Amino acid sequence: MISEELKKIKSFGSSMESSVTPEDIADKEKELGVMLPQALQELYLTFHPDDPAFTEKGNLIPLEELKIYKRVYWTDTIITILPFCRHERYGYGFEVSRYHKSKDTSRP
Repeated sequence: MISEELKKIKSFGSSMESSVTPEDIADKEKELGVMLPQALQELYLTFHPDDPAFTEKGNLIPLEELKIYKRVYWTDTIITILPFCRHERYGYGFEVSRYHKSKDTSRP
């Protein structure tokens, strides 16, 4: 998918190879109860955890630190989020699921 682009980006920086394996990713997915998006999997398989992408300001969150968080959205909706990047106060992440209290419905 994006692995070729990631390799181009990596070629301008660190030469460290990733220490993350597909088995590490599978274990993390099992722990979290969700599959990581393909692009995020490829990112972890390309960059070493000590690479500047994980250690500088606005850094990516290392695989071993990934956690799922629940947030209340408005007053009747709970959103489950998987953050992958720290940026200032909030960061960036993927929405994993959404639960509407008033409608008693959820969607992945």
